[in-house]
Amino acid sequence: MARKVKAGADFFQTQVVYDIDRTLNFLEKAKALKKPVLIGLMPLKSVKMARFVNDNVQGIDVPEEIIDRMENGGASGVDITCEFIKEVRPYIDGIHIMAMGDISGTNRIIEFARSFD
Repeated sequence: MARKVKAGADFFQTQVVYDIDRTLNFLEKAKALKKPVLIGLMPLKSVKMARFVNDNVQGIDVPEEIIDRMENGGASGVDITCEFIKEVRPYIDGIHIMAMGDISGTNRIIEFARSFD
């Protein structure tokens, strides 16, 4: 990332993230570069989608704890996304929501994120 800053990068945007601890670790390291960081979030629509992402999308890892919460705990992808935002909001500069056509879920996430302003 330092090389990208030297080449003129003004900000960074992550790919889709689901692991809070890994994300916070990354953000702590990125802070030294003094550039804004936007995180990528894609609310999971189902357990099937979570497993598909894990098995087929290189570089994106959905922790088993999240899959278990959806499968056995009744949590929705929107619920999990809002909880994720709550945890990382103090450390980020913005969010890129990749909503996969879920307008009502996206609106709920946006309203939740705005509640911190």
